Amino acid sequence: MIIDGKKLASEIKEQLKQKVAGLARPPRMAIFSVEPNAVTERYLSLKQKFSKDIGVECEVYKFDAIGPSITNENLIERISEEDENVKTDAIIVQLPLPHRFNVDSILSAIAPEKDIDALSSNSKFVSPVALAVLHVLDYGQVDVSGKRVAILGGGRLVGIPVARELSFRGGIVTILKKGAQNFSEILGSADIIVTGAGDAHFLKPEMIKEGVVLIDGSTSELGGKIVGDVDPTCASKASLFTPVPGGIGPMAVSMLFSNLVRVQL
Repeated sequence: MIIDGKKLASEIKEQLKQKVAGLARPPRMAIFSVEPNAVTERYLSLKQKFSKDIGVECEVYKFDAIGPSITNENLIERISEEDENVKTDAIIVQLPLPHRFNVDSILSAIAPEKDIDALSSNSKFVSPVALAVLHVLDYGQVDVSGKRVAILGGGRLVGIPVARELSFRGGIVTILKKGAQNFSEILGSADIIVTGAGDAHFLKPEMIKEGVVLIDGSTSELGGKIVGDVDPTCASKASLFTPVPGGIGPMAVSMLFSNLVRVQL
């Protein structure tokens, strides 16, 4: 089964549109982006379009290499100012940030009740990426309990939140990094693999077993195209597969807005 993330996201979008229409006022979100690359620009565009489609307000503040410059302290100040706006329901800092920034201090500046991306340790929400993965598993009727789950990459966007949620569902979860002991053995015996390493087309068919549930949660740029960690030829061995683009990405965006709408419910 190849998952059509765009179709599933579209269904959620329609549900959210109806919920927004019933609210006292449209929810408002503010996004801060510093020196966006091709991948982050794509996600900013998706979020802006989704906002317009369901009737919520989305303000994007961009700081790029040829435009206004910003420091770590300036960004924290801007986040704090936005937090004081009573009409701002959610604040997002689009990752990745340039290396000169202290990501933890910046994410911690977002109020827990406004951190719909769930990137700080105090967020009141579940990660949109983790929610997207759970939705796909439910859609494919995949029971996680007792299954061996390998997660490639231990980042805050995919690896850590997905590992936490799949552990809650009873999965036997291992976060893997390249060079780890028994890497090939753990990967090759996994019933479910979720990738978030940012290593374009790293995963090949010979590295996985027949019938594996394969969820590609990563995005990279390769030859001017957006691709995932999984080589598309792996789909022939998987019982469930999410492609990139068009898989987890659109789903994660829809789950982000589900968190946003939940602020006012």
